[in-house]
Amino acid sequence: MATMILCGGINRLQIQSANEKATLLMPLRDLDETWRVTLSPTAPGEVAAPSILRWWWGSWLVATVSDALATLLPATAPAGPWLILLAAVAALPLAGTACRIITRLSTLQHEAIRLQ
Repeated sequence: MATMILCGGINRLQIQSANEKATLLMPLRDLDETWRVTLSPTAPGEVAAPSILRWWWGSWLVATVSDALATLLPATAPAGPWLILLAAVAALPLAGTACRIITRLSTLQHEAIRLQ
């Protein structure tokens, strides 16, 4: 944070941009890592992540970005209601995939604990 304040100008924009990229990528990376470690604690790199993680992340991105854009637009903007609708529609597969992922991870983790 001190670097951002001391540098100012262009460097501040670069740091902010890097933080925004991390914000968009971190949820997928964290969930992917959790999935892999749950299935293979000793060799997580050898486990393939299921496609449902990508579906979840895609839905999350659409819902998050469209909601953020709708919030930034003035109330009279014609695209505002459409962005809100898009966010709401994207929230449906987001919730469904999240429930499936969490249920499956929970089951796998409970089985691993039971086998120890």
